[in-house]
Amino acid sequence: MKTIKALLLVLSICCLSLGCKKVSMPKPTQTGANNMYAKVNGQPWQPKGCIGGCSQSFLIRYDQIKFSLTGGNIDQKIYIDIILSDLKTTGTYELSNQGSNYAYLYNNTENVRYYTTSNSRGSINITKLDKMNKIISGTFEFTAEDEDNPQHIVNVSSGWFDGKYEF
Repeated sequence: MKTIKALLLVLSICCLSLGCKKVSMPKPTQTGANNMYAKVNGQPWQPKGCIGGCSQSFLIRYDQIKFSLTGGNIDQKIYIDIILSDLKTTGTYELSNQGSNYAYLYNNTENVRYYTTSNSRGSINITKLDKMNKIISGTFEFTAEDEDNPQHIVNVSSGWFDGKYEF
């Protein structure tokens, strides 16, 4: 009887472990590899498909002051934008209200726009700013509110990006 219970326990553990499929995110890079990854409400997200005239799924713009990071996933229908109004050096920047440094997530499935605000904040840490080779890399995380229903929030965590920027 003990053998049967032990066998059932082992089989149960095996079945449970096979049912739990863990998705691992790639490790951050700082080579200008044009990658962006994050977790949106705990689910893996990365750019896929076309944005910006269908040229790519990920885009960084930087004009020596204003920085924008844009990524979209056409399968998940989730688009992330991060704007810094005054990026001059590496370091951590707070994401809060529109018009300054902020983050924005658009969920096309729900047709909902989420923004960082004075109540729902985040941060972006620029870890590499190579102006000679036009490479910007960093990490980010933020909580953002539905612009029509501030009680409805989205959480973006474990985010990172690495890419060559355009002017």
